[in-house]
Amino acid sequence: MATEVLPLPSVRWTLPARIAAALAGSAALAVLVVYSLRLITSSTVDPTVLVPSSHIGFPAWMAGPLRGLGGHALSVHELSVVLVVLSAAYLVALACSFWLPAWVAVPAAAALIVLYTLAPPLLSTDIFNYIAYSRMGVLHHLNPYQHGAAVIPLDPSYPPSGHLWDHTPTAYGPVFTLLSYALVSLGVAGEMWALKAITGAAALGCCALIWFCARRLGVRPLPAVLFFALNPLLLVYTIGGGHNDVLMALPLLGGVLLILSGLPLLGGVLLVVAVGIKLSAALVLPFVLVASSRRWRVLAGVAIGALVLGAVSYAIFGSELTSMVKVLKLENEFNWTVVSVGGFVGYQLGFGHLTPHTHHILELIFGVGAAAMLAYAWRKRDWLAGAAGALLLMLATSGWLLPWYILWVLPLAPLARRRTVAAGVLVLTGLLMAMQIQHYVLVHHQDVVAKADRKERVAALRSQVRERKLGQARLAAAHVRDG
Repeated sequence: MATEVLPLPSVRWTLPARIAAALAGSAALAVLVVYSLRLITSSTVDPTVLVPSSHIGFPAWMAGPLRGLGGHALSVHELSVVLVVLSAAYLVALACSFWLPAWVAVPAAAALIVLYTLAPPLLSTDIFNYIAYSRMGVLHHLNPYQHGAAVIPLDPSYPPSGHLWDHTPTAYGPVFTLLSYALVSLGVAGEMWALKAITGAAALGCCALIWFCARRLGVRPLPAVLFFALNPLLLVYTIGGGHNDVLMALPLLGGVLLILSGLPLLGGVLLVVAVGIKLSAALVLPFVLVASSRRWRVLAGVAIGALVLGAVSYAIFGSELTSMVKVLKLENEFNWTVVSVGGFVGYQLGFGHLTPHTHHILELIFGVGAAAMLAYAWRKRDWLAGAAGALLLMLATSGWLLPWYILWVLPLAPLARRRTVAAGVLVLTGLLMAMQIQHYVLVHHQDVVAKADRKERVAALRSQVRERKLGQARLAAAHVRDG
């Protein structure tokens, strides 16, 4: 019998109640599609709020194939409403997921992933940072683990990229860097859309892997897939923004499926591939090695994958690969409320911004919690629940948390067979949405204040110029009378 892992109340459902739940879930799917279309078409009409890379212009290639479908510009308030509606529809769809027919839910989830794949790069400039690092290595023969994008200011990938990390080397793993190298020949526009297409394909691949993993674990496949595929942080930010976190999730889930299917050696190799895309996947490894019944074969696969990847990466990038750790450490030292759950919650409760002391406390909480989860995984022989719980705790205590980081734990949560993990991911999703909405509102308010201030200063300057000209005219008239 399939296991129910989602955080839903245990009640007996009559046939009319099940029909009502199926209708409510279908309506929620329709809301997700309609509001997603509204968001995406708006981004092609007026990218001011939704496409940050458009600050240097919005060429047709950046707008993408959905350009011209209509829509109207979204204000910050309307964007906030759309994000709230998408989040609410996600929760309703999950609550009804056990009674949704697969022939309705699966095409709807696939359509949403495709829609966001075809959208312009939403709410982030990171995809152009990926492109800048790749062009830096291939066209300019510079090591992206040694230089930031500021060393190629004349490259066409530099203007639309995010300039917070201008002088910071890449923090992405060598597998992703080499993948992006292979796309450089497509040009900036071609590489951007290739990365978007790969991201969308990876999301669809994750859905398929979650389905097969769920069947192996005795978990209901459809609710598990919808838990992943309908999450608005996955759709709007990760796929919409073209972020590589979903590329990390694909080999991670592939490794999980291979281990569950009795192929631990290959599973260990795929886990290393996931780490080679983003280092955060490394947190899964100790849980597999401690709690898996096939730990030695997994360890052999990890060793083989690490040796091959390490040798190739060192040959191409050299010892500068270690700069990834330095960049990640630098990120974690920020104290912005918008990039930390602890900072956001503390600020709302009146404790102010994060301090170095608070950072140390959060790191201690993570260390103790991760050790406890490792012990739990060893005792229960449940490495999936332990790894998912540790990843969730890492995100909750991190000093640098962006919406697409939810992909570190989102694929594993519905497979962990623990309602507390799924509930924690839902709470974290809500907090990340609240953090982003507050950020948009504050930035918009600051922009309004700045524009009003500029308008007031311009008006005052014009008034001074008019008074000066009027004074000169009166003085000239007096001279004429005296003459």
